[in-house]
Amino acid sequence: EDRTIEKLLAEIVPMRRHARVINISSAEYKKYVRTATGGAKWGNELNSGGETGTPKYALLNYPAHNLYAEPLVSRDLVEDSGFDIVGEINDGALEDFELTENVAFISGDGVEKPYGILGYPAANYVANASWSFGKIGFVATGASGAFPTSSGGVGSADPVLKLPLALKASYRQNAKFMGNRATIGAVRILKDGAGGYVWIQADLARGIPATLAGHEFIEAEQMPDIAANSFSLAIADWERAYTIVDRDGMSVLRDELTRYPSIAFKSSKRVGGGIMNFDAIKLLKFA
Repeated sequence: EDRTIEKLLAEIVPMRRHARVINISSAEYKKYVRTATGGAKWGNELNSGGETGTPKYALLNYPAHNLYAEPLVSRDLVEDSGFDIVGEINDGALEDFELTENVAFISGDGVEKPYGILGYPAANYVANASWSFGKIGFVATGASGAFPTSSGGVGSADPVLKLPLALKASYRQNAKFMGNRATIGAVRILKDGAGGYVWIQADLARGIPATLAGHEFIEAEQMPDIAANSFSLAIADWERAYTIVDRDGMSVLRDELTRYPSIAFKSSKRVGGGIMNFDAIKLLKFA
């Protein structure tokens, strides 16, 4: 099978292009984030209203997990190949890394891999009205595994139009939807209350991306298909919501002895990730 770079990249979640990426030189990245302000009061220099509340902080920790590939290649292939087989192996390992890590950025459970946006414990998904730091808010469609009004019907886009409003205005400005191609097939025929389509097709020649309800749409194959209780559509200010942590670069070790006569090419890198700002992301639950 012709596994060209273009074919591989077509299936990769483009999280690295939209989330925040940090390079570190230690085993983990730690950051304190403010979860509540202390508030402010009116007063004057002679009559103070007293001290204000104490701001609250949480410590977020992102360890760099080990990701590796170890393909075996026959010595004859390496010696007799008419092209740079070693370079091809290294490029292939890098592409495999991207495919694997981007699955984790969506659904990783934090066990020897990054936490994905859908990988947090189920208790962390709460109705938007009861949202609090450390939990991901969601808005329900009102129908199990579907939109309450059939696709193509007037008003069928109501849940999609409401989802961005679950974000504060400061996050809505740069918010982008994310879903897979099956979800695109469902949302591109949704209509608002006036009967107009809320999906606008991309104009690649002019560099204009596809939009849904006025927000850019990121196609991510690892997002789940629409099903009962699925979180198949997300919207976020991705750079503020999700952080990817890279520990140095990729290392490659050529081992010609352990598996003789085959040659093992051991490639490894360390990467972590997780939600930095739970207030900057919201999910649409098909329930």
